[in-house]
Amino acid sequence: MLSGYLWGRTVFDVAARISKNAGDGRIALAVTGRVGATFHGVLSTSSPTEVRCWVNTHGRDLSHVAGRLGLEPAPEGATNVVISADPWRVGVHRRAEITFDAWTASIAHPVRVWCDLHSEQRGPEFAAQLWGAVAHAG
Repeated sequence: MLSGYLWGRTVFDVAARISKNAGDGRIALAVTGRVGATFHGVLSTSSPTEVRCWVNTHGRDLSHVAGRLGLEPAPEGATNVVISADPWRVGVHRRAEITFDAWTASIAHPVRVWCDLHSEQRGPEFAAQLWGAVAHAG
C-alpha cells in the first residue's frame, strides 16, 4: 500500500481525477471503500476522508505507478489517496465507470467494495447498506 495526495475539491472529485489519470495512463484502477460505496448509492452523513484504490501494477513498482497516477508524496495525515497493489486483478476485476452527482470514476465491483468496507471506520454499517443494494440488484 502507498498513500499520497491528489488535488480535488472533494474525495469524489479526487476519485474522478485519479480514474481519469489511470485511464489516460492505461492503468487498471478501481476505487473501493467508502468512496466506492457512495458511487454505488450508499450515502452517509459524513464524507469519507480518503479515496482507496486497487491498482494493477503489471510488475512495476507501486511508487512508479503512483507517480503516473499523479499522486504527490505527502506527510502522514495530509494524504487523501491510498493505493494497493493488485497483482492478481482481484480488486480491478469487473470494475465499472459509475457516475455520482457530477463525477464519473472507475469503481470496483459492489462485492469487492463490500469486502473492503470492513476495514474502514463505521465500515460494517456501510457494508450492511451496500449488501442490501447488492441483494436487491441481483
